Amino acid sequence: MGLPKKRPKYTHSYVSKGTLRHYVRYQGVKHDEHIQALFGTPEFYYEHAQKLRELQERIEELGGVTETLTKETNRVNSQTLGGLYKLYKQSTGTKTKNFTPWDCLRPSTQHTKSLRIERFLKEVFAIESNTHRKPMGKVKYRQIKRKHLEEIRQTKKDTPEAANTIMKDLSSIFQFAIIEGLAPDDFVNPCHGLGKLKAKDKYDENGDLMKEGYHTWTMEEVEQFREHWPLGTMPRLALTLLLLTGARVSDAYRLGVKNEKGGLLEFIAQKTRKEIVIPILPELRQNIDACPSGNLIYLATSHGQPFKSSKGFSNWFVDRRADAGLPQKCVPHGLRKAGATFAAEGGATEAQLMAIYGWSDPEMARKYIESAEKRRLAMSAMHLLTGEQN
Repeated sequence: MGLPKKRPKYTHSYVSKGTLRHYVRYQGVKHDEHIQALFGTPEFYYEHAQKLRELQERIEELGGVTETLTKETNRVNSQTLGGLYKLYKQSTGTKTKNFTPWDCLRPSTQHTKSLRIERFLKEVFAIESNTHRKPMGKVKYRQIKRKHLEEIRQTKKDTPEAANTIMKDLSSIFQFAIIEGLAPDDFVNPCHGLGKLKAKDKYDENGDLMKEGYHTWTMEEVEQFREHWPLGTMPRLALTLLLLTGARVSDAYRLGVKNEKGGLLEFIAQKTRKEIVIPILPELRQNIDACPSGNLIYLATSHGQPFKSSKGFSNWFVDRRADAGLPQKCVPHGLRKAGATFAAEGGATEAQLMAIYGWSDPEMARKYIESAEKRRLAMSAMHLLTGEQN
C-alpha cells in the first residue's frame, strides 16, 4: 500500500522556472536546500524527515532560538524591494481580506506573479535620488512613496491593465512587510489609495467600441454556434458546459463523471477554491450523453484525450468558434457572462447568482440584476416614445 500524497507538516512550496519545488520551514527558518525527491514518493517523505531533523538540530545549537537566524536574514535582504520580495515568497499562513500569503496562491498564479514582479524589479527608475537611477529590486522599499508609484504607473499608461496588476503585486509585498513586523510602525503601504488607471477603449474588427471586459455572447451568437456544431459534437458539448454550468474555463475543461453526484455537478472552483453545487439541466444531460469522450472527463481533444490545460482548451474552442463564423470577440469566458445575463433576465436572485457563479461579493450579482432590470424597463417603456399606450 502506497503512502498518501499529503503534504507533510512544515512543507512549503513555490514555483521556480516552471517547476514546483518543496522545502522544509520550521519555526520561521527555511532549510537551505529544497527537497529533491518526487512529491508523494517514499523517498520524498524520508528526505523531508531528514531535512526537518537537520533544521531542528541547527535551531537547538542556537539554544532553541530562531530569532538570530531570522534577524540575520532581515538585515541582509529585507531593506530592499528585491529582498522583501524574496521574503514575501516564503510567506505562509491563512488568507485574509487584506493579505494572501504566497503559500495560499495556486502554483500557476505563483508562476505568473513571479514573472511579472521579477521583470519589474529589473526596471530602472529614480526613486532615492532625482539623478541616480537604479533597478527597482535594489531600491530601499521604505523610500518608495505613492508619488513614485504614480510616476512609474504613468510610464505604463499604454497598457493600463498591466500597470494596475503590477501595482496590486507591489501592494501585496508592502502589506507582507507590515503584517510580519518587518516595516517600522510608521510605514504606510504606498499603494493604498492609489486607485486604478482607466482601461483604454477597445474596438472590435468592425470598428465598433467594445464594452468593458469580455464580450457577452448574445443569444443570436449562441444559436449560430449551435447551428454549425450540432448535438453530438464536442464543440457543442463545450459550449453547453460553459453556458449551463457557469464554470470558468479553468474549471470547465476538468469537469466529468467524477463530479456527478445524484443529478448534481459538484466541484471546487480553481480560482476561488469555493465549492460549487449545481443541478445538471436536461439540455446539459442530453449533450453529455450524446457526446461521450471515452474518459472520466467530458471534454476531449480530436485524439480522444482530455485537454492538458485551460489555455489548450481555450485555444481549441476559439478555433471552433472561428469555424462557426463568429467574430474574435466571442471568447469562452464570454459564455459565462452570457449565462449570468440570461439568468438575471430570467429573474434569478442575487443569492442564486452568487451560488451558481461562486461569487463572494454580491456586487457582481447585483451588476447583472441591475442591467437586466434596466433592459426590462427600457423594453416596457419604448412605446411611450411614440405616444402609444399599452
